[in-house]
Amino acid sequence: MLKSLKRHQELLKTRKVKSIKSVQEATPSVGIDLSGDLTSGETVTLTATVTGVEDPSGLKYIWAIQDVERDPSGYTYYGEETEEAQLAYTFYSAGHYACWVDVYQGENNIAWEYIDFTVGGTQTIEKKVAEVVSSCRASTDWQTALNLYDWLTHHMYYDGSYSFYGPDAILRGYGVCDSYSKDYLLLCQEAGIPVERALSSSHAWNTLNIDGKWYQADPTWDDPNSAMPGEGSPVSGWEGHEFFCLNSSIMQSVESHELKSGAHAASCTSLDANYYIYTEEWKNWGLSDYGPTGGFVTPVYTLVDDAFNQDITVWNLNEDTGYDGALWEMSGDEISWVSSSYNIKPRLLIWAISRDGVMLENGGPATVSASLTDDGFCFRLTGWNIPDPGTLDLPDDAETVEEQAFLGVDAAIVSFPSRLNTVGARAFADSSVRTVYFSGNDIDLASDAFDGCERLIFVTDNAAAIQYAADHGYLVIAP
Repeated sequence: MLKSLKRHQELLKTRKVKSIKSVQEATPSVGIDLSGDLTSGETVTLTATVTGVEDPSGLKYIWAIQDVERDPSGYTYYGEETEEAQLAYTFYSAGHYACWVDVYQGENNIAWEYIDFTVGGTQTIEKKVAEVVSSCRASTDWQTALNLYDWLTHHMYYDGSYSFYGPDAILRGYGVCDSYSKDYLLLCQEAGIPVERALSSSHAWNTLNIDGKWYQADPTWDDPNSAMPGEGSPVSGWEGHEFFCLNSSIMQSVESHELKSGAHAASCTSLDANYYIYTEEWKNWGLSDYGPTGGFVTPVYTLVDDAFNQDITVWNLNEDTGYDGALWEMSGDEISWVSSSYNIKPRLLIWAISRDGVMLENGGPATVSASLTDDGFCFRLTGWNIPDPGTLDLPDDAETVEEQAFLGVDAAIVSFPSRLNTVGARAFADSSVRTVYFSGNDIDLASDAFDGCERLIFVTDNAAAIQYAADHGYLVIAP
C-alpha cells in the first residue's frame, strides 16, 4: 500500500492527470464505472472491472479519491487493501475529483486505472468554511483563531480507519491530522489570519500569525476523540488547548512533531499568545488531594518552605501523580519552577507553592507570573519574604533520638547526623517539621515517629528511608 501511495504521489508531481493513463500496461487491465447521482452529499458506487486475468479469484484492490482542484498533491480518501471490487463513497462537497484503483494479485500490482469527474450540487467546503468563520469571528485575531480551533475540535473527530485525509472533513465530521490541518488552514485564511501547514514524517499541524508573531498550533492533538467511520461520533467535551500557540522549541520536542517542512515553523519564537499564558488560566489549575487542606487547590498562593533554598534541584513526585518531576531555581526574592517536560501541567505549580510556608492571597505583596521555556512551563514568584523556618541541628555524635524527644518542636527542618541509627516513638510527632535530611546511613524509624507532621519530605537516597516514606505517604527528594 505504501509503495502504491508513493508511486501515485510521484506521478502526480511529474505528470498531468490526462497523461497518467498512458503509462498503464495493455493487459491485464481494469476499468472503473460510476453509478449514482453525482451530487454533493449523495453516495455513489464505484466499481472496478478487471479483464485479461485468467484467474480473477483472490484479487485485492486499493481505492483512492483525490480532490483535484483543492488538494492536487494529496488525497481525500486512501483506503486499505480490500477484496471488494466496489467502493461506496459520499462526496460531501461539489467539485472536480479523480478516482484511482490499484489491483493486486498476491504481491504483484497487475493493473491500475483512474477516472476523473465532476460532482455537482450546492454543498461545498467553501460555503461551510465561510459559515463557520462568520459564527466564530471575534474582535481580536487571537480570539478568532481560538474560536475556530475550538469549533474544529468540537465538530470533528479523528478517523480511526486512517483513510480520510481531505479538507472535506469539515463537512464529513472526521479525518486524520491532514484533515485537521487543512481545515484549520482554510478557516484561518477565510478569517484573514496568516496561516500555513507544518509537516513531520508522520504528522501535520499548523503555524499561524497573531499580531505579527508566528506560533504553532495542533488541533489534532487537542482533540482526544477518535472512532471508526460509521460507528458514531464520540462524545465531545474533552478537547483542550495544550497545543495552541506554542513556540518551535516546545512543539518540536513533542513526539511526532520533528519538523520536516513549514515555511515559518522554525520562526515561532514567541509565547505571548500561548493559551495558558494569554488567558492566565494556569492560575485556575489545581491538583486534587495535594492542597494544604486537601481537595482542589484554588488560586491562593503559598510559598514553598526553605528546603528548596538548599542545593537541591530535582523533586521526584509521587508516581501516582503521573508526572515526571520539577526543577526549582531560587535567587534573591525570586523563585522559579520549570517543568521537566511540556506535558507536566501548570497545575503542579499551584500544588508546589501551596504546600507550605506563608499564605499569599491574590493582590498581596507577592506576585506570580508564568512563561514557557524550551523545557516547559516556568512560573516565577516575586516580592516575597521567606520566614526563618527554624532548623533543628542534632549533635554530630548523636546515635539515638528518644521517644517523644522533640514532640511538638517548632522547627521546620531537621538534619540527621551520620551516626544516628534509631528514632523512637513519636520523637517528632505533632511538630512543625516538614523536611528531614538523612546522611545515607541505615536508620530504624519508629512507625509513629512523625505522626501529625503535614506533607513531610525526606531528603535521602537510603532505601529503607525511601520505603518508610512510601509506606507513610511522604515525598522523597534525591539529595
